Amino acid sequence: RLVSDWSSDVCSSDLKATPFHGEIAIDPPTGAILRLTIQADLDWRLPLDRSDVMVEYRPEVKEQRTFICPSRSVSISRHRRTMVMDEWGESFKLYAPFETLLNEMRFEKYRIFGTTSRVLPGFVEVPKDK
Repeated sequence: RLVSDWSSDVCSSDLKATPFHGEIAIDPPTGAILRLTIQADLDWRLPLDRSDVMVEYRPEVKEQRTFICPSRSVSISRHRRTMVMDEWGESFKLYAPFETLLNEMRFEKYRIFGTTSRVLPGFVEVPKDK
């Protein structure tokens, strides 16, 4: 179980991480992460009411090697937009109704990006100029 002790202040210009909680599902025989969930613990006064993310992982075999790769992610957010109104020489904010957004992604067609290197024998370091 994940729990954070971070804090946030929406009135400040300092950006701070938002507190969250979540879970990690691990495959006991291999120690591989199978699922990660994170749910933000948002302040009630924010226009953002909910922000949750879940990522599922699965083994993927490429070039005779097994990699643990993300296979699916789902994010849910619930927010309302704000609009600034200027009337009679005054400005004020209006809140729209809450909207719930759902985003689901599937990951496939993985590629391996890598490089190779070798150490050359007999290398002598050149002294730095003073």
